[in-house]
Amino acid sequence: AWSLLFLLSAVTCWSLLYVIGLGTTTPAVKRVVYSLTYPVIGLVSIAWFVFAIQYTGRLRVPTKAEFAGLGIVPASTAVAALTNQHHGLLWSSVDIVSREGIELMITSPGILFWLHTLQAYALIGIGSAFILLMTITSNRSHTSEGVTLLVAVGIPFLTNVLYLTGVVATVDLTPAAFALSGTLLISAVFRDQFLQSLPLARKTARDELIRQMASPVIVVDRREQIVDANSAAESLIDVSADTIGTHIETAFPEIADAVDLREGSAHQTNVIKTNRETDQHYEVEKLPIHRGGGALRGHLLRMNNVTELQDRQQELIEKQQ
Repeated sequence: AWSLLFLLSAVTCWSLLYVIGLGTTTPAVKRVVYSLTYPVIGLVSIAWFVFAIQYTGRLRVPTKAEFAGLGIVPASTAVAALTNQHHGLLWSSVDIVSREGIELMITSPGILFWLHTLQAYALIGIGSAFILLMTITSNRSHTSEGVTLLVAVGIPFLTNVLYLTGVVATVDLTPAAFALSGTLLISAVFRDQFLQSLPLARKTARDELIRQMASPVIVVDRREQIVDANSAAESLIDVSADTIGTHIETAFPEIADAVDLREGSAHQTNVIKTNRETDQHYEVEKLPIHRGGGALRGHLLRMNNVTELQDRQQELIEKQQ
């Protein structure tokens, strides 16, 4: 995904800026370089969030306007860093000290710093939660990928927490931790064909297959409410309202009476449904849907119209009589 490439590029830029900042002994240059890291840090968190969306398919990719909105805080922080001596919103104090032979810029965080950190943590946390949910509910191949991604983001996240809480107070190793994670991801891509098959692509293909099927297909959750249905099924609906969210008993009472949706095994039965004042015979196949761990998530109901077959069988019976 382009977002992963952008993420790795932003991490590289962050690392380079941090190394330059550590290497220079001129306070003005050090301040400018560190000021430029804030929008880059914002880009890292935004890129991770977008990658998680693209990878899991949980949400749509943000629009240009939404991207601009997400960039307001990082951009404002960069401007505030360059003008901090006039307002102190980013840092309440700034000192250049020498520790272990390294010239460090030691700051006391201001309100804008914590706002910037809160947004970055929120985006990384939400994206990680999406991948965690995918890891729990997906098949084995994507489970291993999900674990790898969570470890890759967890290492720099924990490193940053340790730095901000003062456990590691000399040098912020977050850029180095991100660089290490990026190296591991790139190695996995080339060695193990990592991320070659996204869960989103698999889900999209499955949804498109169901949508294109000529036979009616209905997906119900554990509450027996319809969560998905193709156009063939919607043409049989008994209510004029939106199919999604409708209870199966309201939309398809014949199926609700004939099929036990509380039971988690596959089952096949025949129902008669009246369409335009004519009786149509359907063979209904119930297929349970399980989430990771084996818990029942719902059912897929596939309806096959066997009216013509039933009519032929009836004609044969009548001829034999």
